[in-house]
Amino acid sequence: MCLNPQSFSYLRQKAMEWIIVAGGGGGADNIGGGGGAGGLLYGSGTISTGSISVTVGGGGGGGYAATRGSNGSNSVFNSSTAIGGGGAGCYYNLSGNSGGSGGGGGAGAAGTNRTTSGGGAGGVGLSTYNSIDFSSWLTATGAGDSGKLAGGGGGSAYSSGSAGAGGAGGGGRGANQVTGTTDPVAGTANTGGGGGGSERSGGLNGAAGGSGIVIVRYAA
Repeated sequence: MCLNPQSFSYLRQKAMEWIIVAGGGGGADNIGGGGGAGGLLYGSGTISTGSISVTVGGGGGGGYAATRGSNGSNSVFNSSTAIGGGGAGCYYNLSGNSGGSGGGGGAGAAGTNRTTSGGGAGGVGLSTYNSIDFSSWLTATGAGDSGKLAGGGGGSAYSSGSAGAGGAGGGGRGANQVTGTTDPVAGTANTGGGGGGSERSGGLNGAAGGSGIVIVRYAA
């Protein structure tokens, strides 16, 4: 089942598995980087009868007027917390915020750095966790993007070149408003994807990160 931010009850004790994804970080403006993806956790265990509070983190807002993007909010299930993605850095505030995944001034650890020919691409999201393949969960629930979760946002291009692509798993594409070809794209809802970065001449905010998700199933 996919869970909204609410409490729910089990009829009896069951062996369960779950995936927790936090909200993605917002992209920055002013030659801005893409937002970091929300942190992703996998867990399993027997859950006792009773109510459990579920928190699904929202995506962070995009930066404006030479400011960083905001971090995404944490997601919580069964006392486990996935950390929101880091807001992106920009030309004047180069370093992005730390978080579940760091926001890129040029790129996050799994993304690519910007070059003279365009913005850096966001890091590709996940379909496995510690060798546990959860792609079938995503297919069964219709969740995720391109069979993945938690993709990084793409960076903006400056003056020329192509905008950075969002990482598969809900990352938003960066912008190149100078050539008028693209505006920044927000991270996809319920993926934890990072928002795309904005180029300063367009006068637009960096794009917001995508909200997170919690997926729970009976263990096989």
